[in-house]
Amino acid sequence: MQNAAGLSRQPSRARSPLELGMENGIRERLFPDEAKFFAAFGKIATQLTLAATLLAEGFDDPARFSELAVTIHTVDREADEAARGVDLRVERMLIPPMDREDIHLLSTRLRRVVDILGGTARRAVSVRAVE
Repeated sequence: MQNAAGLSRQPSRARSPLELGMENGIRERLFPDEAKFFAAFGKIATQLTLAATLLAEGFDDPARFSELAVTIHTVDREADEAARGVDLRVERMLIPPMDREDIHLLSTRLRRVVDILGGTARRAVSVRAVE
């Protein structure tokens, strides 16, 4: 085939889904989407809010505190998994959307607040502070 300048060119071939997937993976590593990080931070913050709400409910209704402490522990584990996911994602990126240390610091501090709320719930149940 010849183009308008009279030069011959090869017809373009269709790229396989594997090639497109690799190209998208490389693009994601080079130019990460900041929105995904903020969504991950939002998920951790949502878990933090849920844990705080459950803790407040436990102090308002001491009869349910043991049950709520178990739920808070589950929320704590989910926040840990989300923070770990953020850390793993940033480690796989060549150029992160923000400074690596800032991303790690934010995810760690959000996770620690959830840990503190879970620890408070466990201590309240163990010392029977809610009876």
